[in-house]
Amino acid sequence: MCKFSIIVPTYNSQLSKVFLTIESILRQTFTDYEIIITDDGSFDNNFDKIKGYLINRNFKNYTFIEHEKNQGTVKNMQNAYINCNGEYIKGLGPGDLLYSESILAKLSIFLDSRNSNFAFGRLKSYYLENNVVNYHQFVAPPNNLIYSYENKYKAIENTLERKLYISGSTMVFRKDYILQSKFNLMNVKYCEDLVQVLVAINEDKIDFYDSNFIWYEYGSGISTNKKQPLKLEQDDINFYKDLFKQFPQNKMVKKSFNNIRLNSINNPIKKNFLKLINNPKKCLYRMDNILRKTNVYENSDETGFLVEGLSPSLVYIFEDIINHKNYNE
Repeated sequence: MCKFSIIVPTYNSQLSKVFLTIESILRQTFTDYEIIITDDGSFDNNFDKIKGYLINRNFKNYTFIEHEKNQGTVKNMQNAYINCNGEYIKGLGPGDLLYSESILAKLSIFLDSRNSNFAFGRLKSYYLENNVVNYHQFVAPPNNLIYSYENKYKAIENTLERKLYISGSTMVFRKDYILQSKFNLMNVKYCEDLVQVLVAINEDKIDFYDSNFIWYEYGSGISTNKKQPLKLEQDDINFYKDLFKQFPQNKMVKKSFNNIRLNSINNPIKKNFLKLINNPKKCLYRMDNILRKTNVYENSDETGFLVEGLSPSLVYIFEDIINHKNYNE
């Protein structure tokens, strides 16, 4: 038994990004954790090279999980959950980093103090282009402070009515809690972060760690990758169809389900008009963001900086990010 099980899910992932993510884990001052690499049917899972990297760093508490066929992110992660030995589970995709060397230690104290079952923190977004690290003004959710007030209705409204989702990259949850049957994403293939909707609708507490927790590689996850909209849309349809069956009397669930069904309308004017009628709060919130010019999903890069001595493991990128003068904790 350890405190954290850190899962790194892979599928034809760049080996350099896997090494980068692992490096951010191995540099933690808090050492009561295990690393689980779970591969979802890659052409080459590179387990031999990853194992060699871990052995070279004198780290022994690791597990490899191999799947012959690609089943999607959700099943890949759920199979890993079962094999975890940690009290808490943290997923960390290739290219995403723990924010600093002390973050697991701080998170451990926070989780214990709140007796948390489900928590999330802030993220900083970056992307790499031509050996230059650029910062992206992506925040999820943009109104994360509402979770500081422990208002369960607001949490439900945020996820169901406004669809302002918590980034899956920042989630951490207790193993015994997340393995309950009520959190089974039966017909969802890719969007494992939809579990937050089930947490909210069951009126369970969501704890907000009000500090930077993750360096998130913008554009690599399914929610920010512009090539993945159809996968997201189909998962949304399947998820809310199942949710409506479970909670047919819930007004917010009904609104969300009806909104999803409207996506099949080809005429954008008609579709958006009907969405406004069905869910005015969500539409008004989006319009308010545009009018105020504070839409956090817009690209607002800060000055990038050159990465010198780029190594196969991209270790220097990690060093530059955590030591950058404007981004110290």
